[in-house]
Amino acid sequence: MSTPASPRLYPDVLYYQRQHRPARPRRPRGRWIWAISGVIVICVIIAGAGTVLSTPRAIHALPMSVATRTVTISKAVTSLSVQSYGGDVRVTGGGKSARVTEQIGYDPQQGAAAAVTDTVSHGQLSMRVPSCAFRACTDWITVPSDVFVSVVSEGGNVAVSGVAGASLDSGGGGVTAISVSGPLTVTSAGGEQGLQDIGGSLMDESGGNRVVAADITGSSAVIITDGGRLTAKGLSVKSAIISTGGNDARLAFATAPASADITTDGGMAEVVLPGGPYALTADSEGGSEVVAIPTSPAAKSTLDVTTGGNSLVVRAASSSQVSTNVNPAFLPDPYAVPVAPPARPAPAAP
Repeated sequence: MSTPASPRLYPDVLYYQRQHRPARPRRPRGRWIWAISGVIVICVIIAGAGTVLSTPRAIHALPMSVATRTVTISKAVTSLSVQSYGGDVRVTGGGKSARVTEQIGYDPQQGAAAAVTDTVSHGQLSMRVPSCAFRACTDWITVPSDVFVSVVSEGGNVAVSGVAGASLDSGGGGVTAISVSGPLTVTSAGGEQGLQDIGGSLMDESGGNRVVAADITGSSAVIITDGGRLTAKGLSVKSAIISTGGNDARLAFATAPASADITTDGGMAEVVLPGGPYALTADSEGGSEVVAIPTSPAAKSTLDVTTGGNSLVVRAASSSQVSTNVNPAFLPDPYAVPVAPPARPAPAAP
């Protein structure tokens, strides 16, 4: 029995097949160029933010007037709540009473300055600054050092220092927290963070921007950057949960943690630890691995490090140092006197 001949394809059929065959996926080209460009852009943004945000936005705004008010709160204050719709907020602990200095920039042609309200009820000082989306607002607040502070700025930068505890939500602005003796919760939704000398438990989420931390001594630390770079030194916590979501994590522990779980999902991980041994689980998932600490499955301190394909380094404290620079200049000097913007130029003579 003969084999049937293959059907003959006519030119119009061949043309149709060529025109309608599935397109082959094209491999992206020049990825390394985009990666380098992204790094350069991020560096420029961070450097520019430190310069631009180092002075009050109200001072350099175009034709604006500035309303300044300073109030000393006579009633006892045990907690502070600030709701600022886009304005910068700085809270400093110290002194026996609360004092508030407000600088509100506004366009006289659009009406009077935003009305700021502050009330004290059951020891809580509540401040509310109406929308600053199109008006520059800055609040300098001094409270006793045993006060717990809650700030929601919705895009404004937040700086807190010398208080008993804080809950900070910048909504995209930068956050600085220094010398907080109690618990600290920070959510910046993409804003850069600088945290230093935190004595209570830490719950932190940056929403994609970098976090720089030093001297975290509370019972626990949970830091989630969602893609931002993390650099931390002086960690003295019993438990730590770290997740960078694709970026690098550089950590230096001052004391051995009871447990630490570090995940970078593609970023590089460098972990510096004192003493030992540690019950270590290290998985780079294909990346290079360097482990230079004493390990034992029976050790009381457990450490789990996963990088998702990037390099992984775990070493003793004496063999490496992790450098940090916790000095973000998000807000103006808290002791600076508010200055009105330059006067409008006189109209030219006809």
